[in-house]
Amino acid sequence: MTDGTLHLRRAESADIAFMMQAERGPGFDRLVGQSSADTHAGFLAAPDTAVLIAARDGTDGGFMILSGIGDPHNGVCMKRIVSATPDGGFGTAMVRAGIAWIFANTNAHRIWLDTLRHNARAAHVYRKLGFIDEGIFRDAYRLPDGTYADRIVMSILKREWR
Repeated sequence: MTDGTLHLRRAESADIAFMMQAERGPGFDRLVGQSSADTHAGFLAAPDTAVLIAARDGTDGGFMILSGIGDPHNGVCMKRIVSATPDGGFGTAMVRAGIAWIFANTNAHRIWLDTLRHNARAAHVYRKLGFIDEGIFRDAYRLPDGTYADRIVMSILKREWR
């Protein structure tokens, strides 16, 4: 399609190379997790996980890993959100589409995620879309250089989604 609309589709094993490339963008090692091909294959095979590719005009621009699909408490986690093109609003559109997809395609009552405290850009996007800060996990993520970063936990409830 070439209408400028962002589209989500389920990832397939052929998408693993794109996902690995996207999560290894400049400086991304301090912002998003990075997984091996085997780990990504595991995400694709897991029954409680959905991996979605986001594309605009036929070009893949990012992906998200959603876990907890089918959680008995109806909470889905946006485990990893990666925009290969971090400028121009693609990430915001991708997260918005992901929220809509979750609420339309699962029994989710609640979507939650965490972001590293120093990733202010991501936190701004999540807050703009209606996520509420719930707390901080102090020194909960080990960075590639061996230092630790705080994780901010955020959520949005289905009744809060616009």
